[in-house]
Amino acid sequence: MARILNDDKHPMNHHGEEIYKIAKKSNSLDNVVLEIEDSKYVIKKQWINKDLGKKSIHKQIDFDEIRIRSLIIKTPKVYKTILTKDDIFIATMEYIEGESGSDIINCGSRKIALDLKDSLSMIINLNIEHSEIKCVKTTLFAEKLDSILKTIDENSEFKPLLLELKKSFLKYKSIEIPVGPCHGDLTLSNIIVSSSGSLNLVDFLPSFIETPLWDIAKIFQDLNYGWSYRDINGPEKASVKVLFDSCIPSQIKLFKKFWHNQLLLINALNLARIIPYIKDKPTHQWLYHNLKSAMKSIP
Repeated sequence: MARILNDDKHPMNHHGEEIYKIAKKSNSLDNVVLEIEDSKYVIKKQWINKDLGKKSIHKQIDFDEIRIRSLIIKTPKVYKTILTKDDIFIATMEYIEGESGSDIINCGSRKIALDLKDSLSMIINLNIEHSEIKCVKTTLFAEKLDSILKTIDENSEFKPLLLELKKSFLKYKSIEIPVGPCHGDLTLSNIIVSSSGSLNLVDFLPSFIETPLWDIAKIFQDLNYGWSYRDINGPEKASVKVLFDSCIPSQIKLFKKFWHNQLLLINALNLARIIPYIKDKPTHQWLYHNLKSAMKSIP
């Protein structure tokens, strides 16, 4: 969300002001633009699914600012929200200038890496602390996989993997997991490192079951599988990987031991959830390779 797409033709909003598309790698269908409003830049994001948009923004608003020594973890301010006549939900938010995802390497330093590591640790710990351990029926996860299966072709190479994953879930009547607050899409692509050094969480994602284990799975997807730098090659990829490796929270190993089977299942399901949004062949190949690898780890 840090870069503006510049070209010779800027579209205008209804006030006659120029608007700019945000250069952001995403598989989402949601539209994000940067506008000048009352002499300041603002982000306007719209959701075709109004319920998803409302839940996303409520998550963003409800996030409590975290301060660790000189480090500040926060979210962009939400100035206003509207629902259009076409049932499109639009939120106007504070514009944060900075770097996110693989571009964090541009301002990369040991301090940035440690700040990211501390931030991810604190977010996960606080969310787990505010969660309640519950037994969740595995039919809920099986239904989610059924909804994904409906989006793919009969001959898709993903189908056998999804059916196998569904079978793996249904080996259990229920699984015991922490149920409570989570970002829902906690990747470095959704953390903006501002010019002042603050870390800003964006693009919260509601889920069919709210659990901090999604955030752990997302961190694993990003820092281990390389989601945010999947389309980078050569020396730059090696540099980004070194930075990302140093951001992995140390307690992830503890959580993976405590919720071993649960995280293996949720890790695979987290990857499977991306399938309906794939737009390009490289991402398709990246996803198939890593989903297949994740499935091999499930007992």
